Amino acid sequence: MCEPVTIALAASAGMSAMSAMQQGQAAGAAAEENIATGEIQARDVYARVEDDKQQLAHSMLRDKATGQTQTAGGNLRVSQGSSLDWENDLLETYVSDKAAIDENASREVYGIQRGMRLEKMAGDSAKRAGAMNAGASLLSGAGAAGSQWQTYNKKPA
Repeated sequence: MCEPVTIALAASAGMSAMSAMQQGQAAGAAAEENIATGEIQARDVYARVEDDKQQLAHSMLRDKATGQTQTAGGNLRVSQGSSLDWENDLLETYVSDKAAIDENASREVYGIQRGMRLEKMAGDSAKRAGAMNAGASLLSGAGAAGSQWQTYNKKPA
């Protein structure tokens, strides 16, 4: 029959190992949830960008119509001379603003994706650390239990 302290040491090592594994798995699960949230955020960015570009296009069309109306009301020829230059400037501004929206979205999504990669690395690392800590707990507990067992079974000289 085993000595009670040896049993307690072995049980403690088993509990510590199980706890270390669960902590690693919990950290890994949290990382996976954060990654899923990042994926949703990235999709939201793309949806928001499409809305922004649509609003920009509507704004440009409104501005163009307003400019043409004002030009025509002043007895000027639409699409000639300075009014043509104005329309070209409006179009250039539109193209530039659209490119800026796309660029900003790309940067935002890149940041989200980078965060997701880092989160995955942290989750994987936590899982490995949990497994290594579990192994270390078992080895430490086995050593302590073995030492206690030897002490208990030592015969007096």
